[in-house]
Amino acid sequence: MSLDDIAQLKADFVASAQRAERLGIDLIELHAAHGYLLHEFLSPLSNQRDDEYGGSLENRMRLILEIFGAVRDVFPREKPVGIRISGSD
Repeated sequence: MSLDDIAQLKADFVASAQRAERLGIDLIELHAAHGYLLHEFLSPLSNQRDDEYGGSLENRMRLILEIFGAVRDVFPREKPVGIRISGSD
């Protein structure tokens, strides 16, 4: 994914969170497990990037934390936002 693609992905997550709020959804769980896209960024096995989203654990976590922060900013504070991760990589 290019950096522009990543920016669009983050915007898409924000738009989804805003729709969830309008629909009255009570919580959001970001799925960063089981081989899904966010898991691929997090995993040292699949993430072969050499930019700020690859390499060290801090860099591999960057996209998930950026998305979490952006979603948390637009979803009401009284409603939970969680993240599902795999513990095997």
